[in-house]
Amino acid sequence: MFNSYIRLACILLLTIAYCSANSKAQFLPYLKQFEGRWVGHYLIHTSINKYKEEFTVEQQYWMQDGELHGVFAAMRSTGLESASSRTFIQDGRLVLTVSRSSGDETYVGVLAEGWLIWLPEDLERANTYQIREKIVRHASGLQLISESFEIYETKSGPAEIRISGSLIQSSD
Repeated sequence: MFNSYIRLACILLLTIAYCSANSKAQFLPYLKQFEGRWVGHYLIHTSINKYKEEFTVEQQYWMQDGELHGVFAAMRSTGLESASSRTFIQDGRLVLTVSRSSGDETYVGVLAEGWLIWLPEDLERANTYQIREKIVRHASGLQLISESFEIYETKSGPAEIRISGSLIQSSD
């Protein structure tokens, strides 16, 4: 599984390098799908100590001046976590900035195989950290699926954190 992420990262890096000028026409309709309130759960698990945590998440997105803005709230075992985001098109690239109390992070997005894949702006970090999202239509509504991984070094060797989320678009 990890090797497929690395292979996909390489493909995405090439795609980012050769984005077309029509990316605004491609990205804006996709981003508009995110508008609304999403509620569900995320699950974190690690490979090294078998830690697992499931928690409730709520996200709200809206379009403003051609940008997708969002807020995120999660009730974790350590307390309430929150973040805000701004997604926009710059120089033909899809860019996401996430603001947390710990600071801002920037990602570059690519549409590939039905997923919106977010790579850290520091592309060397893309081998150890990636996020991907997609919206799936069901008869009962829309579902936002999110998956990410991060690899880090421990005394026992490399370990992996995986986060998976499933949110349903709320009608209220």
